[in-house]
Amino acid sequence: MDSWKLQTRLGDFLIDRRIRAVAQFLRVDRDTVWDWVGSLRRETVRDSTQNLELYLLVRGKRPRSVVETGVNRGHSTAMILRALRHNGEGHLTSIDLPFHVEGGRRNADGKWDVSSVPVGLTGCEVPEFLRDRWTLIVGDAKAELPKLSGYDFFFHDSDHSYAHQIWEYRVALEHLPAGGVLASDDINWSSAFGEVSRGRRRFLWPKGGPTRGAIEVGT
Repeated sequence: MDSWKLQTRLGDFLIDRRIRAVAQFLRVDRDTVWDWVGSLRRETVRDSTQNLELYLLVRGKRPRSVVETGVNRGHSTAMILRALRHNGEGHLTSIDLPFHVEGGRRNADGKWDVSSVPVGLTGCEVPEFLRDRWTLIVGDAKAELPKLSGYDFFFHDSDHSYAHQIWEYRVALEHLPAGGVLASDDINWSSAFGEVSRGRRRFLWPKGGPTRGAIEVGT
């Protein structure tokens, strides 16, 4: 067996555990989830490993409206949009308040946040052909998120301080319908996700973590 085939088989073996977990959370068979993975592989998508589970959750839940807070250069944004495109339905609304501080800054909890992006580069990694399903709102989530409604999938990736995370989670949970999903990056930055997910069906996945998680609302 040549080295390329060996690496592919090893990669499939390592990823299969993640596929099983997604299938169980979505209540679908594993072969279906592997078919969705194949859609990404055919496009040789950059960053697909880091955002794979996010893509698969959107594929499986088939939301009509997704809200995302925090865009940065748009890696996660692009993966959500790819999933919507492959589903053939759905729209993404993203809220981002760009800032750029050389070397990063401390958040309200005193943790160092290096995820800054120069103003004007927000979402620069989102391909043009995916943007027809995307609305970008440049502003503070505190002001903009309460204005939105009717979404059935929410993804948090903005300020990861406890106060802001718990606020966003609670606002989203008030709007999400039964069967909707609240997903979040950097759940290990505070106890907020653990608090709102207590007693709910939840799914955790690694990005070196687990550092990301999702909650199914109403179950």
